[in-house]
Amino acid sequence: MEGNSAAVRPGGSAVSDRPQHGALGHRGGYLGTFNLLEYSIRDAFFRFRPIAAVDDSIVIVTIDEADIQAAGDWPITDETLAALLREISAQEPIVIGVNLYRDLPEEPGHAELLSLFRTTPEIIGIEKITGNRVAPPPVLRETNRVAIADFLIDQDGTIRRALLSAQDPQADNVPKFGLAAEVALRYLAHQGIHPVPDPDHPGNLTLGQGAFSPMGDREAGYSDLAGYQVLINWLGPANRYQQVPMQAILAGDFPAELLRDRIVLVGSTAASVNDFYDTPYNYAWTSAARAPMAGVFIHANIASQIIQTAPKAGPLCEDGRLPRKEPGSCSGP
Repeated sequence: MEGNSAAVRPGGSAVSDRPQHGALGHRGGYLGTFNLLEYSIRDAFFRFRPIAAVDDSIVIVTIDEADIQAAGDWPITDETLAALLREISAQEPIVIGVNLYRDLPEEPGHAELLSLFRTTPEIIGIEKITGNRVAPPPVLRETNRVAIADFLIDQDGTIRRALLSAQDPQADNVPKFGLAAEVALRYLAHQGIHPVPDPDHPGNLTLGQGAFSPMGDREAGYSDLAGYQVLINWLGPANRYQQVPMQAILAGDFPAELLRDRIVLVGSTAASVNDFYDTPYNYAWTSAARAPMAGVFIHANIASQIIQTAPKAGPLCEDGRLPRKEPGSCSGP
């Protein structure tokens, strides 16, 4: 999804892997106060519209404070991460998105983790390509199984846009998919749905009969856009996704078939890790104030948007998932 040709760059549309409100914000606010009013109206739409059904195509494996205490350290060791990913992979998900930086060894178990990366093609790792860059695990980069984890943060500290892909200025401007786009496209490819150029709108892509158009200059109050950006059509807060804590996965204490044929995202929800962001759901002046959202759930929302924008060649299964192989093939979990 190359979209606009400009590469994402520090100082333009801000991209961050951690909340740094006030330090990072987009330069696209050409109408100032009016933009904030427009944002607040759009935010209210998501908060007050009917609650969407749980997205059964995605399962989040969370790493919370209890998991960190049980593991004894943060970051969790490579040995623990390898055991976690091995158990997830054994359940036959379509793709596993690991929203954890792994640029350096976390002994013990580094050799074991590298071996797992080499032999488990459904694993996708992450990197950060703006600001203080964070490299991906080399073995995943060598096999083209890396996505960018960068987020776009607006001038008021809130995430409203998704970066589906961006060109990396330090890698010959090679376009790279965001984590949500990478896992969603792999999930759809399993169903025979692939992105193709839109013949009527060069630079846009279609998925099935659905289309993704990158935001244009001054659209929705934004300018100086870079990368392939779209407004997020939020599915909902964290409770719109099935969740399993890391300890339950390691103990085998989760429903059979829960992860099979799904997207599995692995990420931290621990307050001490501070991977939380403001979204339209957490404004304190509302009566339904919610805490900021963990990054892994933002990736999940964007992945849901991509999957649900691609009309299926036939009806969904009764549980809301895509048919497993072809239209109408809903047999099995």
